[in-house]
Amino acid sequence: MAEARFSQDEFMCPVCLDLLKDPVAIPCGHSYCKICITDCWDQEDEKRVYSCPQCRQTFSPRPALAKNTILAEMVEKLKKTKLPVDCYAGAGDVQCDVCTGRKYKAVKSCLFGHPLSGKLYGLIIDTLLLIDATGRLQDMICRKHDKELEMYCITDQQCICVWCKESEHKNHNTVSTAAQRTEKQKQLKETQMKIRQRIQQRQKDLQQLREAVESHKRSAQTAVEDSERIFTELIRSIERSRSEVTQLIRDQEEAAVSRAEGRLERLEQEINDLRRRDAELEQLSQTHDHIHFLQSFQSLSAPPESTDEPFSSLFSFDGMRESVRQLRDKLEDFCKEEIKKISDRVTFTNMNPKTRKDFLQCKSLRKQAEKLTECVHVLPVEGQDSNKTSLGQIGQWMPELQQLLKMAEARISQDEFMCPVCLDLLKDPVTIHCGHSYCKSCITDCWDQEEEKRVYSCPQCRQTFSPRPALGKNTILAELVEKLKKTKLPVDCYAGAGDVQCDVCTGRKYKAVKSCLVCLESFCQTHFDRHEEYHSRKPHKVIDATERLQDMICRKHDKELEMYCITDQQCICVWCKEYEHKNHNTVSTAAQRTEKQKQLKETQMKIRQTIQQRQKDLQQLREAVESHKRSAQTAVEDSERIFTELIRSIERSRSEVTQLIRDQEEAAVSRAEGRLERLEQEINDLRRRDAELEQLSQTHDHIHFLQSFQSLSAPPESTDEPFSSLFSFDGMRESVRQLRDKLEDFCKEDIKKISDRVTFTNMNPKTRKDFLQCKSLREQAEKLTECVHVLPVEDSHQLTLDLNTVNKRLRLSERNRVITFTDTVQPYPDHPDRFEQKYQVLCRERVCGRCYWEIEWSGYVYISVSYKSISRKGGGIECWFGHNDQSWSLFCTPSSYSFYHNNIHTVLPVKSISSRIGVYVDHSAGTLSFYSVSDTMSLIHTVQTTFTQTLYPGFLVGSGSSVKLC
Repeated sequence: MAEARFSQDEFMCPVCLDLLKDPVAIPCGHSYCKICITDCWDQEDEKRVYSCPQCRQTFSPRPALAKNTILAEMVEKLKKTKLPVDCYAGAGDVQCDVCTGRKYKAVKSCLFGHPLSGKLYGLIIDTLLLIDATGRLQDMICRKHDKELEMYCITDQQCICVWCKESEHKNHNTVSTAAQRTEKQKQLKETQMKIRQRIQQRQKDLQQLREAVESHKRSAQTAVEDSERIFTELIRSIERSRSEVTQLIRDQEEAAVSRAEGRLERLEQEINDLRRRDAELEQLSQTHDHIHFLQSFQSLSAPPESTDEPFSSLFSFDGMRESVRQLRDKLEDFCKEEIKKISDRVTFTNMNPKTRKDFLQCKSLRKQAEKLTECVHVLPVEGQDSNKTSLGQIGQWMPELQQLLKMAEARISQDEFMCPVCLDLLKDPVTIHCGHSYCKSCITDCWDQEEEKRVYSCPQCRQTFSPRPALGKNTILAELVEKLKKTKLPVDCYAGAGDVQCDVCTGRKYKAVKSCLVCLESFCQTHFDRHEEYHSRKPHKVIDATERLQDMICRKHDKELEMYCITDQQCICVWCKEYEHKNHNTVSTAAQRTEKQKQLKETQMKIRQTIQQRQKDLQQLREAVESHKRSAQTAVEDSERIFTELIRSIERSRSEVTQLIRDQEEAAVSRAEGRLERLEQEINDLRRRDAELEQLSQTHDHIHFLQSFQSLSAPPESTDEPFSSLFSFDGMRESVRQLRDKLEDFCKEDIKKISDRVTFTNMNPKTRKDFLQCKSLREQAEKLTECVHVLPVEDSHQLTLDLNTVNKRLRLSERNRVITFTDTVQPYPDHPDRFEQKYQVLCRERVCGRCYWEIEWSGYVYISVSYKSISRKGGGIECWFGHNDQSWSLFCTPSSYSFYHNNIHTVLPVKSISSRIGVYVDHSAGTLSFYSVSDTMSLIHTVQTTFTQTLYPGFLVGSGSSVKLC
């Protein structure tokens, strides 16, 4: 809320030149004291024309006067800001009995008992006798009777003469001064004893306070050392994270470039194969041997194996850089919040200082705390000006007394100038007769709606007016509103006129720094994020040609191949036409040559188009590799810069925390030293009082003794304050530790996200080399998360069989790592988890995160993953791996692979059968992949789904089959 400071002169009445009293505004807009403008207009009653003393605007008839409520409230508030001056009476001063309100100091006293202020002294100095104080000699004489004071009135506790005893003190308890002296002498001894006990206690307090000061200094030093150590540990942790992120980028770059180079080799090989095939087709088109043409065309017309994979399958570092930026922003925001809490913990025992020195120390310490909270805004944010906008002072301290005596000022909030109709700052303010103020347009609209009734009311107090009052601008309010507007502070982080707003932010919008061309939305730095997906295809197999000499003779009839069977798509002899190919569609080889010649031209055209496309893909892939290297370098530089900025920010926070501790230590020690001075002063006062009492006890003047004892028996003012009021740094040290722990938790969460962003185009590698590269990169990512105490995720998984689940027709050997089907029932004990009829077994290890394992097999086996909830009893599909929604299975036979899930059977096209199978599971991503493992590693099948429960590896072993865990 914006606030402004207004001087007293702005609220002066132009007539009496004093603060407005009961302010009213006349139709021209000027304001006066009600009594002042009334007196002025009373003098103009004869003319019946009334004018403004300032602008001389005239009015007729005489306007009604109503109190201006806003001005009245501000004048009252202004009065409260006036400060006391030295002329006012304070503690221990004699007050003027004539002054009304706050009392001035009395400078003289009248013998008749009337203390006078400096104003009245000069008026009556000639008529009254004034004295400062009387001498001791007069205290021995009764002022009323001018007799010696010989007796003591116990009732009234005063010395009296004999005439007083017979008149004013008649029937009072009186004794001689000597007898009263004896009684008071005993009280004097008791008072002395108490004073001496207080001296001993204050000396003890003095020593304890000195020890507390030394302890406080040691505690401050320990707090500085602890905060330095904690911040140093945090910086080292961030430095380790920075190194690991850099290494992760480099490893990913190496793996991605390696895969791209393999893709380049395959593209170049495909281009060479296509060119060779085009040359072979061109050569074949020139041959005159129809048999050779028809036999060769069948193989040559099939295109070479394609490596049609998207060239854009390289990893993008945009997400990783964005994650690092978000981590930095989150840590900075959290630092701002937590360090503000640390500064708030610097609370003192007495936050209302008693001395000017204490006040200035508190002010300096508050400024230091404010500077600390600003240090987390130092780092620049993309899309914003790097110059900081000051957050402003928490409060303004009082100016010097001389300046305040010249001009008293008040702080007026924006709410006091809000129009009750539009709820905004007053625009062209006017004041109506009841004293309330509105925007001119607002009150005009309200009264326009009441035009038919001819009775107009105030929207606030509902006072009615008739006829419709004229509206005149309130000049004072207009000037104050204009001054108030100039005090508003800009807020750079919010979107303003001409700025793009974040479409995701709710409430007041932040500036957008990025826009997504896909989503067509704008984002601020916090919400900005992009994702890309990559896809790949499986290459085809290449088939070689056979020798052509034998192909020209019919192998069965040993006759020349002269005809062509269109039905069976092969060359035949005449005998074949009469037997095996009887009733088939046959033509001469020459006629078929003509038809195939056309197809050859079409095939050549397609091959040449494919060559052009592959050359284009080759160029694009090379450019993508170079771009990827540049992107990796940029990512490394960005992450280095961002982490460096974060470390510098934390170093600044460390320095500010240290300075805050030192400033608090200095302020606390200074206050303690003031307390030490007061204790020493109190001890000196007590010793002096003890000496005065001792001296009084030796006097022989009873009157002097009794008159002095009353004042000396009262103990000196005590400074009894607890010495344990020094600040403790335990809370601050704990806050710094909590800041470190929470920052590490943020790092753990966000760096895990960064490592998860390292996703490749094909997370199911096609070769063993690719798989090991992926695994190495994941291990690098896991090492990164370990630096912030994150448990690693394992890829390579060592399996052990669950003996409670194995079917009794399966025999275990080689330390329970080989499963073999047997006709002999094994003597396993009964168990509710055991498969009764299906020849199956589960492993003990559950699959969570990313896991990979390999097995060797022979015969007919199911290699599976299953939920633990799969049924074990009976022989139905609810127990059978792959035939229910609880399990997924690869069925392996000597001649084929098949995939089963939920009783759906999918035959998988494969080139060769391997006796070693690799299984890869990414539980969170819902990926299950099977690999054929030999010298190379090729993907058999991948399924993308959602796993709702924990998975367990399992196997079904058929008759004459076995499985070995690798």
